[in-house]
Amino acid sequence: MIQFDYNRFHRTKTGGIYLSYLDIESLTEMLLQDYKPELLTEPGAIEYDDFLEGYLGVSLDYQHIYTSGDEGDILGCAIFSNQRLAVFDKENKRKSYRDYGPNTVVLDLSLVEGNRVIQENITGLHEGGHIWIHGPLLQEDPHQMTLAGFKYNKICCSRSKIEEVQKPYSSIEESWREWQATTFAVTMALPRKSLKIAVPELFKRYGVNGQQMVIDTDPGSWELSYHTIPEELKNIYNMSKEAIRYRLTKTGFYITKKKFEEEHAQMSLFDFL
Repeated sequence: MIQFDYNRFHRTKTGGIYLSYLDIESLTEMLLQDYKPELLTEPGAIEYDDFLEGYLGVSLDYQHIYTSGDEGDILGCAIFSNQRLAVFDKENKRKSYRDYGPNTVVLDLSLVEGNRVIQENITGLHEGGHIWIHGPLLQEDPHQMTLAGFKYNKICCSRSKIEEVQKPYSSIEESWREWQATTFAVTMALPRKSLKIAVPELFKRYGVNGQQMVIDTDPGSWELSYHTIPEELKNIYNMSKEAIRYRLTKTGFYITKKKFEEEHAQMSLFDFL
């Protein structure tokens, strides 16, 4: 397994790490090349459980994670030190506890029981992102604490945190940490090199000329870009249509009419000069 090299990136005052979207995309491509290079050249879904257990060496478990009223639905937890996790004992209808060691991911059983494959995939990869990127930074160390004096020994993530793909407006480090984990999940599941194979084939099938689609020219282009193509890719990659639309925008396959005209106006000017 390739270890995350913290020396390549700047650190925050509280011990976090600065990572851009392109930084994370580059890192996940490196991991995929080492883990299963065929995922870069053969469009298909990554098996998150094999990646977590077989590559990252994570202990993976499924429980009904106990959620208090103000937390929202907790779908996954990344655990960095020996500790107890609150779970819900459905048989006895009460809160109980499970003991876990470091480098553990616990996913909520509702993902499996409800056959919520897409949510299960992104949750597993999201928690894997916490383990790989944030694990060594957040493991319990008796000599190191955050500025707030709090030792991180686990991160538990609600559905809203896992599915939020846009960069946070807040400067709160927790928000950026969640965004990094989600970006890790999306770029692992939808690698650029694989999309460069799958997307042009779909463009050709649906009559889109070129390597880019202007997504807001008319209702037909909106329907095609917002529903039809993401639905096709969802069936290939087992990822949500929202994550796919965002990824196609970030990789340049989707472009707005305004941006397309601006880019082509600049190209024409340079050609003239």
